[in-house]
Amino acid sequence: MSSQGSEIEPSFLMLGGTIGLLVGSSPLLFNLLTQASYYSISPLIILPVSFLLSILGIRIACEFPHRESNFHRRVLLSRNLIGWLVALLALTVIWMNNSSFPGITAASVVRQQWADKEFNRYKEVVDTIKTCQPIIKQVGRVKYVAPTSGRNYVISDPGSSGHSGEFTLEVVGQKGVGVANFSFHIDTVVSHGKLTYQGRTQEIVCRS
Repeated sequence: MSSQGSEIEPSFLMLGGTIGLLVGSSPLLFNLLTQASYYSISPLIILPVSFLLSILGIRIACEFPHRESNFHRRVLLSRNLIGWLVALLALTVIWMNNSSFPGITAASVVRQQWADKEFNRYKEVVDTIKTCQPIIKQVGRVKYVAPTSGRNYVISDPGSSGHSGEFTLEVVGQKGVGVANFSFHIDTVVSHGKLTYQGRTQEIVCRS
């Protein structure tokens, strides 16, 4: 902290940093409160944004000076850091308990097994892709179909619309690896989408 550290209200620093973290981590909090399988925003984006918003909150809090303080600057800094770290730890625990996704660097078979448990009727999506001729023509016989970096979520609708969402899937075949993207109603599996293979993206239609 600067030489003016003793003039800053410590509670405002902690409050500003915590509010910034909560705002930036709101998608993760939404997951926790609704128990929804919603991963349209990668944690690799959410966590840095949360950190930046926390810093912004602390910077704004510095505009509110402490009228009277007898504490040493190091004591003030320690007290602020403890509050900030507690808030960060709480959000990290929430995220870890809410998301069991093994990460995009995990093996394709591990991510496919996770998706089988996480998404309703995901196996039907895999079966559709394994028989999709435009995909087979590019990557060869399909071995694994696993969520990868991108939009992967399912929204459950109790009405007539059924389950809808979007998948960004790594398709591992005998000849190579491609990335397929589908928007869908999960009850009717996937059909129209895009396939990126060897740097080239094309529209595809998987016919049943």
